[in-house]
Parts: sequence; C-alpha cells; structure tokens
Amino acid sequence: RGARVPHSTPVEWDAADVNGSDRAIVAADDANRLIAVSHAAADLFGWDREELIGQRVVSIVPEAMREAHIAGFVRYLVSGERRILGAPVRVLALRRDGSTVPVVIRIEVAATAGSRRVFTATFTLPD
Repeated sequence: RGARVPHSTPVEWDAADVNGSDRAIVAADDANRLIAVSHAAADLFGWDREELIGQRVVSIVPEAMREAHIAGFVRYLVSGERRILGAPVRVLALRRDGSTVPVVIRIEVAATAGSRRVFTATFTLPD
C-alpha cells in the first residue's frame, strides 16, 4: 500500500482542471501513477492531496480488485481494448485507513504530447 512508482519522464499535461475541481477526480499517467488529485477526491479517500500524487493507482483500489485493475490497464495499453472507459461503473474505492467506500467511477482517456496518455477518473457516490 502506498508504494511510489519510480519517477519516469513526467507526462506533459495540464492538471489544473483536476486540481481545481470541486468534484472527486484523479488523473493517472500511462505508468499507472497518480499525477493529479482534486481536494474532493483526497477527502473521499482520506489522504492529503500531496500524499497521493506520485503513488500508484492501486493505492485507492481494494486488494480484491487490484488484479482486475492491472489486467484491464495493461490490456488497454497493449491492445486498445476499452471495457469500462467512458461508462459509469460501480466499484469500491480504498480509503487510507483500509476501509472501502462504494462509488460510481467514470474513466476517460486523453492523448498528450508525445503520444503519452492520461486517464481521468471521476468518482461519485451511488444513488
């Protein structure tokens, strides 16, 4: 838990929309590292925003879902196959204290300079 990914070349992407959002949003690079976190998302997960930036996405993925997360992420990077991108999906998110919170997540992907990709995930509480 909380493992940091070794710094690779930073992705060129403007994090202002995520960092300044009132919604619970995180952004991750194509190395599966969190590169932007809104204050609402940090509050939802029980972290300080600055502590989450630079950590692997699995820091907010419950243990039971990590293998599926990694498999889906790798499948998309290798083949471009989109199973959940753009669709609302009900999942559990992992909080810093080890508890989970039910959320609806919507993941979008954007190309960046130099063909890198950034993934943004918006979290809402289910109805």
